[in-house]
Amino acid sequence: MRPFAPFIALGIALFSPAPIAIAADPAPSDNAATYYRQAFDALPKGDDVDRVFKDWDNVAFDGPTIKILRQCDPAIELMQRGASMKKCDWELDYNKGMELELPELKQARRLAEATSLKTRYLCEVKRYERVAAISADLITMGRHLSMQQLFVSRLIGIGVETEGIHVAARYLPDLPPPVLQQLADRLGKLPDAAALADTLRNEGRMSAITIKKGPAALFGVPLSDLPKDPAARAELATQVEAAWDQAAKVVSVPLNELPGTHAQLQAIQNAAPLGAATFVKPLPALPPVDCMIAADRALLRAAVAVTQKGPGAAKSFPDPFGSAPFTCEAIDGGYELRSVLLNRKAKPESLKTGPHAYDD
Repeated sequence: MRPFAPFIALGIALFSPAPIAIAADPAPSDNAATYYRQAFDALPKGDDVDRVFKDWDNVAFDGPTIKILRQCDPAIELMQRGASMKKCDWELDYNKGMELELPELKQARRLAEATSLKTRYLCEVKRYERVAAISADLITMGRHLSMQQLFVSRLIGIGVETEGIHVAARYLPDLPPPVLQQLADRLGKLPDAAALADTLRNEGRMSAITIKKGPAALFGVPLSDLPKDPAARAELATQVEAAWDQAAKVVSVPLNELPGTHAQLQAIQNAAPLGAATFVKPLPALPPVDCMIAADRALLRAAVAVTQKGPGAAKSFPDPFGSAPFTCEAIDGGYELRSVLLNRKAKPESLKTGPHAYDD
C-alpha cells in the first residue's frame, strides 16, 4: 500500500459530500486557491481516467495512458501556478458549520494522482528537468490544503504531501545532480502548514455552530442524541467548543512532545457529554498523523543530501523526535533513513529511496 493512502481514505470517509463542478476563472489572481480550483476543474473526467489515476504507480505508459497524461498537463500547470503563490485563501463560509461542503478535497486527491503519474513518466523517460519543481509544488499544494483549518482538510493535505514526498523519494537515485540541488533548494523554501492548534480551535467553532442549528443528520449520519431544546443545544455547543479549545492547548507543545499528547486528548474525548460523541470523535487522531508528516518532511531533506553526498550526510540532519541524527542504511537501489518516531504500525517511521520507496 502506498504510504499516503490511509490519510486520504480517512479524510474521505469522514467527509464525503457530493462533488460540485467549479468553473475556471481565467482572470489573474494572487490567490493559490483560485488556481487550484481551476486545476481541479481542468482535470479530464471519466471512469477510464480514474482507473489510470488510481493505478498511477503501476499503469503502463501505452497510447491511452499517454493521451490521458497529456490531457492532464493544463491542470498540472495550473496547480504549479497556484503553488507559486504566497497567499492561499479558500474563502470558506465557516458559518455553515460542519455542513460546509468541500468538493475540492476529492478533486485534490485526483490532482495528486495525476501529478504523481506525470512525475513517474518524466523520470521513466529521463526528462528530469521539471521533476524538482513538480514534486515541490505537489508538496506545497498539500500544505495549502491544510490552510482550510479543518480536520478533514488537514488529513487530505497531509495525504497529498505524503504522496509528493514518497514520489520524490522513489526517483531520487535517478535524478542528475543539478535537479537534486534544485529539489534541495525548493524543500528549504516551502510554506509552513497551518498550525495544528488553529485547526482544532476552528473545528470546535464549527462544531458549536452545527450543534446550535440542530440538524437531524450530518452527511447521512443521524444526530439523534442532540437535544431538542435550543437552550440545551447551546449549552452542549459551549461544552464541545471548550473541549476543542482545551485540545488546542494540549497540542501547543514542542514537536518532540506531540507524540505524548494522545492520552490527554483521549481523556478530553472520553469526558465529552452525551450528544457530543460525533463532534469530538476525531480529537486523538490528528497528532500521530502530524508527527508522521513532520518526520517525513525532515527525512526527505536528509534523503536528498544522502543521495548527493553519501550516507554520512545523514549525520547533519537531527531527528526532530530524538536526540541524535536519523539513521541511514543502504538498501537495494537506494537508502533507508529512519526516525525514532513510531508510526501507526509501531515501527520506526522511515523513508526509502529508489525502487523500494513504497514498501511497507
